[in-house]
Amino acid sequence: MRDECLSTQVPSNPTYMTNGPTRTKKVGQQVFQFRNASPKTLVGAGSKTGTVFQALRYVGKDRVDDQVISKIARALDAKDRAQLAKQSRHVPAWMHPVVEQIIARV
Repeated sequence: MRDECLSTQVPSNPTYMTNGPTRTKKVGQQVFQFRNASPKTLVGAGSKTGTVFQALRYVGKDRVDDQVISKIARALDAKDRAQLAKQSRHVPAWMHPVVEQIIARV
């Protein structure tokens, strides 16, 4: 086999967070993984606010800066901000001041 014929792609399995048990399902050739997650991880799942909470987790508490806060704030309307405020009581404590800053930006 020649080098230029080799693929550099790595196969991936989609992973979904769930409040059910951790499990793997195969549909045809595709494998789906379902991982159990805590209620704090699933706050707002499937909504824009859930995306905000997941983005904050991804960025990490030590790397959230003014630029991140501004970018998130610009993506939210008044309804999203209200929902973010309501759901923020269920997220980790380090996110509370960040969420307050996001809500305060207009």
